[in-house]
Amino acid sequence: VTRADGASNLDSQKTAGWSETIEAYLRNECLSYGAALVYTMCQAKNARNVDLLFDYLMNRLYAFPLKTKAQVPSRDALFVPTG
Repeated sequence: VTRADGASNLDSQKTAGWSETIEAYLRNECLSYGAALVYTMCQAKNARNVDLLFDYLMNRLYAFPLKTKAQVPSRDALFVPTG
């Protein structure tokens, strides 16, 4: 689980390309361990993927149905489930 509140800081001219490199590395590491990757944003005005993370944890821990598929709508709201 990665907190994406600071992801926009990597969008400057000086750090161009670093966010894609970091995301590719995290995806590769998660794949080798069979882990999920979820970016969450927990700011008061803009809470993204927090409910999705809760649903995913309930699915993994208690076998509740998960109706959400992998999502990549933006850089700060990524969801790649296990597998």
